[in-house]
Amino acid sequence: MALEESLKKFGSSLDNLREAFTGVRIRVAEDRPRNERALITDGLEDIVEAVWGSLQDADKHGMAARIALDREPRLHEVRRSLAKCQQAFRTATHRYFSELISYARLAELKEFGRERGSAWEAWVETVMSGLEKCRVPLDEANAALDSCWEDLAQLLGGPAAAEPRSDIAKAG
Repeated sequence: MALEESLKKFGSSLDNLREAFTGVRIRVAEDRPRNERALITDGLEDIVEAVWGSLQDADKHGMAARIALDREPRLHEVRRSLAKCQQAFRTATHRYFSELISYARLAELKEFGRERGSAWEAWVETVMSGLEKCRVPLDEANAALDSCWEDLAQLLGGPAAAEPRSDIAKAG
């Protein structure tokens, strides 16, 4: 079944993303120079933890979709779980792009590192490098989730839903 394979691929892609993001969590929370705290680092840690929570929610709902499909396929449960998964993943993605790797955030981090000295500059560089390493797994998970929706749509719509409708173009 194509949907089953797509859900497995999404789970695997999400695992890769969470593995990459674990590195960011460790750098932000534990690898600070001299264990100093600063308002900017606390705020960054809060955002990282919120993104992590959303990724965990996406995994939980993706797993629920796989379970609903494994049993006697209950496509309405698969759809509901996949929708919750999509929402959690969208939240994580939005916060990643708008709050973690936005130009303003990265510029603020670089300035902070310059002001605090070489140890903090090195910390900022490792955090930024870790965030950058999340891009490819994030894109792969996003593409895998899109495939889940496409496969579910084919199941719900039957064989005709998989074929493009040529009569639509002729009607105009």
